[in-house]
Amino acid sequence: MKLLAFEMRWLLAITVAILPSGAHERLADGADRVPMRDFYDDLLVRAPLRPMLGLRAAVWLIALSPPFMMRRARTFGGLAAAERAGLLAALAGSDIYLVRELPLLVKTMALMGYGAMPRVQRAAGVEYEPPAPPVWLRKRDTE
Repeated sequence: MKLLAFEMRWLLAITVAILPSGAHERLADGADRVPMRDFYDDLLVRAPLRPMLGLRAAVWLIALSPPFMMRRARTFGGLAAAERAGLLAALAGSDIYLVRELPLLVKTMALMGYGAMPRVQRAAGVEYEPPAPPVWLRKRDTE
């Protein structure tokens, strides 16, 4: 499965809101400074269809939720960074199970990719070196 270009932009904006740069002193590089798009491109091709459809649904829910959650005629991408974080917190606190859990799916996927990056692991103090980097990281020379 592939996402449309605007869906990928939405997913990356959500990922940056979940994993911002400088949020922790040891993890200076956030999602905007690592190859998350390569991770998502690989994930969408290799993972089973049902979870990826759930990821797509979660992206749509988050991207289009500001008018309903914040009473603002904007998409997620049109919000300031602090507003994005607040919206994600509001969605996580929803009484509606599906609304509460779909953002968690995006967070889980984002953390899987982010945590697989050797430089993130080193910054976090993880000493494990995999025998080979993930396929999606081999496209880059940045590691």
